[in-house]
Amino acid sequence: MKIEGTLEDIIYRNEENGYTVGLVDFKGTMVTIVGKLISANEGENLALEGEFVKNKKYGYQFSFTSYETVMPKTLAGIERYLSSGLIRGVGPVTAHNIVSYFKYSTFDIIEMAPERLAEIKGISKDKAMEIGLKFKELKSLQNAVMFLQGYNISTNMALKIFEIYADKTVEIVKNNPYRLVEDIDGIGFITADKIAKSIGIPSESEFRVRAGLIHTLNNSTEKSGNTYLPKKVLISQASEVLGLSEDDYLELYESALESIVNDKTCMTLWHNGAEIVILTKYYRYESGIAQKIALLNGAVSKKVRRFQRH
Repeated sequence: MKIEGTLEDIIYRNEENGYTVGLVDFKGTMVTIVGKLISANEGENLALEGEFVKNKKYGYQFSFTSYETVMPKTLAGIERYLSSGLIRGVGPVTAHNIVSYFKYSTFDIIEMAPERLAEIKGISKDKAMEIGLKFKELKSLQNAVMFLQGYNISTNMALKIFEIYADKTVEIVKNNPYRLVEDIDGIGFITADKIAKSIGIPSESEFRVRAGLIHTLNNSTEKSGNTYLPKKVLISQASEVLGLSEDDYLELYESALESIVNDKTCMTLWHNGAEIVILTKYYRYESGIAQKIALLNGAVSKKVRRFQRH
């Protein structure tokens, strides 16, 4: 079910994972809410989706799994929203002055013509532009997290994704959700594949095959300790993950592999007469370890020789 109301009080908040316990004014009744919020500021209007659960110690609480911030429609609500701390540099006095001057056009002015905020005494042109920028960043963050939560991506992970992609988050994920596999630690192929299918990206997309090859290499390293795979084995195992026949789609596999080699995500080498594929990061790790071992071995050999001479 859904409830909508104003966040009146924050009882507890964990800033690391966003877990929040608060009081929301829902149709005149104070309701205890529990769940993860991107940010929590008293005065925010929230539309939450979840269910009421009975806590043995605290009684009934509304446990929400997703939410969105609803922009207030009254002047008092707009003023309270701006003064809630969501936008750095806008306190109660500044918020009151802005709303008193622009009234119901406040949000449109901040977003579309922030320079006009400088018409208000005490707000410089630089501060006006900064307020506009912070407002856009906040809106972009909220939109991105709401979008990602729609695909069962946790608030923590959504924030992690936003840190990488910023205001391009929704655009990037819609165009190629498989980039998540390459760019974000903790997002696996299965999650990206579900998003892609719901968006309508075809199963034979090169984006998908590329991600499948990377997933197969990562999986081999993490589960079997094999930092590389022979090319033939890699394609064979990837075909099982992707459900695309090796024989029917060999050209596609070759093209996707060439792509990830060209952008240096992977490397191909020859070992014992066979072409092998290794993720570049693991090649660098192993090369670094080998060099350190060689240096240590050289240092030990020198000590042994000096000892023998004595």
